[in-house]
Amino acid sequence: MLLEFGDLCRFARLEERGGAMTNILPATTYNLLDLGGKMKAGLALLGAGLGITDLTPAMVTAQMSAVESTDQIFNQKRSLRRDAGTALRSADTAGEALLLKAISVLKPHFGQQWNSKWIPAGFTGNSIAVPSTITSRTGLLKSFAKVFTANPTWEVSTADVQVTAALLASAQGFGDGGEQSEYRADGGGRREEGAGYGG
Repeated sequence: MLLEFGDLCRFARLEERGGAMTNILPATTYNLLDLGGKMKAGLALLGAGLGITDLTPAMVTAQMSAVESTDQIFNQKRSLRRDAGTALRSADTAGEALLLKAISVLKPHFGQQWNSKWIPAGFTGNSIAVPSTITSRTGLLKSFAKVFTANPTWEVSTADVQVTAALLASAQGFGDGGEQSEYRADGGGRREEGAGYGG
């Protein structure tokens, strides 16, 4: 719709480049609508006298209204996407903190460093560092939930630390159907030392 309206405006703005007259359209919707308003005014004042019949002020008005409506929808969608990204980052931060606590809770059972006992928990890469991508962190939350479901006596629920199968299962939901690309710029593996539990 924006390009269609731009085609209507094209004749109304000429700019000289390299010795030739070239149609230059504004880069923003606001400026494009401003140009459309000027074009509509020009058509109303001079269109009949110039014999312009295939483009009328009413046609320009209709196109401008369509552009404004489309632009409003676009901005609403952009705002929703930004809000969703903020919610995702918040949920992922909480999920990462829970993973760090869960690692500390599991160390007395699996060992302080990586070994084959950590494989059922989802650590298959010779490291117990929290992964660097949302997709991998979500998968790790699922694996941890299964471990604590199978071993309920390992769960910790104190005033300072809460690591349970239920919490891990609910935390993994932030990655379902959402943005799976990594939004952080730190790269590499995550911290592997848990926080808040030294059992």
